[in-house]
Amino acid sequence: MNSSDPEWYQSLQGNPLRSAAFTEQLKARIRDKAFVSTDRVGKPAARRLTLAGIGLIVAAAIAFYTMSSLGYGTDQERKSAAVPADRFWLDALQAGNPADRTEILVKQRIGDAIMLVLSSRTYEWNDNQQNIELEASEFVEDAGQWVLRQQGSTSIADSQTGVPTGWFELDRIPVFLGIIRDPQIQQIQVIDSDNQVYEGKLIPSQNGNTYWYIYLPEAKGSYKVVGLDKIGNIISSEMYY
Repeated sequence: MNSSDPEWYQSLQGNPLRSAAFTEQLKARIRDKAFVSTDRVGKPAARRLTLAGIGLIVAAAIAFYTMSSLGYGTDQERKSAAVPADRFWLDALQAGNPADRTEILVKQRIGDAIMLVLSSRTYEWNDNQQNIELEASEFVEDAGQWVLRQQGSTSIADSQTGVPTGWFELDRIPVFLGIIRDPQIQQIQVIDSDNQVYEGKLIPSQNGNTYWYIYLPEAKGSYKVVGLDKIGNIISSEMYY
């Protein structure tokens, strides 16, 4: 063609694929439509998930309340609920001696099915002289009931001084239970034949006496019971075999 061709004819001679058909304006319109579409689909789904989550929480709360009201709970809660009040233990201990004055000193649960009950029993004899009998009683849980299985006791006269102590071995569980008669003694230690030292636990009593006790994890050949003052000086010492 020569230069006399009209302008519209010359414009047709270029490559039509080189024209900018996918312009910035077109990209913007496509992007806006995509965002609008995503927004319309996503929000109802999020609302459905939120409502489903709330429903699960409400259902769980109702189930927990129902189980609690029916008596279900954690293992520790069930164990605590299964332990009777002191009146039960007093009745069990006084069954053979209802006239004696018995005081529950401590209840110590050992494992899941053993209850160690330590008590003192005051009785009069020989022209109104008083003795104190210290008892260690082992109860076991059987079919939901607490049953007395073993019991040990020692009698302590008013004339005994220092740290008169009873030593019991219940099911191979060594138990020490005594009275602190010396006001200087503020601490009790038990030392076994392997020189393992255990700290006794002091029990203030309703009758004004101070008792002490300890139960040990296993039996040993011998024990030394040591009474110490407030700063650790030895006031008394006695061997038990």
